Amino acid sequence: MSWKLTVALTGVLCALVAWARSADVEGGTAMWDLSRAGGFTAYVLAWAAVFTGVGVDTRFHPGVVSQTVLYEAHRMLATLVPGFALVHAFALLLDPWVGFSVWEVLVPFVAPFERWWTGLGVLALWAFVAVLVSTWGAGLIPFKVWRLLHYATYLVFALGLLHAIMTGSDTEHWPTHLLYSATVGALLGAVFVRLIANRWIAENRKAPGYH
Repeated sequence: MSWKLTVALTGVLCALVAWARSADVEGGTAMWDLSRAGGFTAYVLAWAAVFTGVGVDTRFHPGVVSQTVLYEAHRMLATLVPGFALVHAFALLLDPWVGFSVWEVLVPFVAPFERWWTGLGVLALWAFVAVLVSTWGAGLIPFKVWRLLHYATYLVFALGLLHAIMTGSDTEHWPTHLLYSATVGALLGAVFVRLIANRWIAENRKAPGYH
């Protein structure tokens, strides 16, 4: 069901982008603005997917949310990421000023603009899709492979962050700095709890508020 949602969402969003392009008769900045919005949304969703994934793996979130709800939120957030990432790329493809080709938005390290940093974003997209595909076909691959791919999402998130910082036109603005700092800080804190505080977690799992 998750892959169907991804395909349907991507189709609807890309159709809306195409409509916005046709409505932008004066050749304004609609595509650039949509690309920025899609990129930011994909980044926040990717962060939320990885963050909730750490929570699912940790199994410790007393008084906040049940394990089942957290797991479903993790799956849903991850499913939404490719749709908005492809909106980011599709809007660039339709932008009359940027001039990206299909090849340049889908293949890493061939784009004319900031080739290496743009390539990291393309690479992050395909790597994230690979993780999703491994989840949809979890019963067809060894568990160790599936888990290794899931651990790779930390690297995928880092690649997406580098892409956003180095190519984003909004990087110079303080709200963007705040967004990146808050998301990275929260994720590092969650990873610290997961990897370093296992003993404390084990002791508190029996607490009344633990779900």
